[in-house]
Amino acid sequence: MRPTASQIRAFNAVAHEGSFAKAANRLHVSQPAVTLQVRGLEDAYGVVLFDRRGSYVTMTEIGRQLFEVTDQIGTLEEEVDELLSAQYELVSGSLTIATGSPQVTMHLVSAFQRRYPQCSLTVVIGNAGENAEAIINRRAEIACITEPKDDPRLVAIPFSSSEIVVLVPTGHPLAGEKYLRMETLTSERLIVRVDKSFTQQLVSRHMAESGIIVTPAMFVEGREAMQAAVAAGLGIGFIFDTEVGEDPRVKTVRLGREGIRSIEKIICLKAQARRRLVKAFLDLARELQAKEFRSAKRLKP
Repeated sequence: MRPTASQIRAFNAVAHEGSFAKAANRLHVSQPAVTLQVRGLEDAYGVVLFDRRGSYVTMTEIGRQLFEVTDQIGTLEEEVDELLSAQYELVSGSLTIATGSPQVTMHLVSAFQRRYPQCSLTVVIGNAGENAEAIINRRAEIACITEPKDDPRLVAIPFSSSEIVVLVPTGHPLAGEKYLRMETLTSERLIVRVDKSFTQQLVSRHMAESGIIVTPAMFVEGREAMQAAVAAGLGIGFIFDTEVGEDPRVKTVRLGREGIRSIEKIICLKAQARRRLVKAFLDLARELQAKEFRSAKRLKP
């Protein structure tokens, strides 16, 4: 006996939503119908695909293995739907975009919205690890991530470059400096992010390679909390120059003459890259990146 398309569709919906009730809403059917399809699949092969815990479920190991195979079917269905629907002309549709740097991403989002005004865009904010996970688990189609890890499942397009700078209160004695050496910061009160911040990982790696040991004075979660703490005069921190925004309470100072730079990339699953909306977003990212490169080349002395 082979699994039916309805059984696979029900299984994938529960795997995506983590709930039979939400899966039923996703498929526009009743919850008992979804439960019947999943149980039929489990009974036919004598396996347990989900651990039931109240109203929410988690995949078992065999469930996760099955999801890696069957989730491609959902992508194929989406491609067929796009081919045969209004999305063929890119007049409608929706995308979820995950980013840790809205200041970097929003002008790309804005350009896409102007080009395709009837497309619905959702932007979610998270750190690099959360955004990469959102792509892998298909909670988002597009993500903007600083130096993403190599993954054969992903397409990655270089989009922009950022530099880590020292963030200090406006009235701080270091605020007027042009460059700062890492060694000069060992006597300062250092504010460190405790989330999976790529900024903090890069700074910590640079410190370790330079043999610098710093005891943090404060731990915060998130870029906004770190910037607010610096603005309140509680210490200094590190941030990418593209993420500061217009904030008169703080100043940025370069870290050395050459600085610590990294590349933001637009990523998506290879299995999603053929979808017309995703492809259009990637094409626009390449177009804008090429324009910025040509502009920078013209301005170079």
